[in-house]
Amino acid sequence: MPPIRRTNLGLEIIAALYYNVAIEYSSEQIVTSGLMNIVCSHCNALKFKNKVPGLCCASGQVKLTPLVPSPEPLHSLVSGNGPDSDHILTHIQQYNNCFQMTSFGATKVIRDNFMPTFKTPCQIYHRTGSLLPMPDEDYTFLQIYFMGDSAREVDQRCAYNNSVRRSIVEKLQTFFHQHNELVALSTTALDLMPSDNHKKKRKY
Repeated sequence: MPPIRRTNLGLEIIAALYYNVAIEYSSEQIVTSGLMNIVCSHCNALKFKNKVPGLCCASGQVKLTPLVPSPEPLHSLVSGNGPDSDHILTHIQQYNNCFQMTSFGATKVIRDNFMPTFKTPCQIYHRTGSLLPMPDEDYTFLQIYFMGDSAREVDQRCAYNNSVRRSIVEKLQTFFHQHNELVALSTTALDLMPSDNHKKKRKY
């Protein structure tokens, strides 16, 4: 480990790469960012005190198109106003789980402690799986979108997430079926198959 030297700026920048328990980092000016309370006069972006002027918008030369509000009911649900919005923002991970299409996987996961660790070389990927479950299995992930019955879809999503509200899940499900291009693309896959026992022939 290289020696830690102090200059008129406090700790040398290289010290950030080598944590030293003997140093009180919070008292060093070079590592204290302060509050993000400086407002850009051109774009109203919030910045830290020591940030370079013009970094956010090149001093007004870059102008972004204002964001279009999300369509309903998504806009109201994430607005922070009302009991449904407060609930979904508090349990946002559970609602995300309700509508995930893939499961997470890795080629080499080591459990040295309570947290799984991904060791290198390691390939992280998302598993889509088959579009339909096996005869004795429940619908999961992307398969739920192919159930063909709106009420059963909601039931299946709520079955794995006890803290969600059925009424909100139903609203979001309708929203995704109407507006999400990935959902529309995925749910047309089975319609393109000529039969339930269709098998694609491999060409050599």
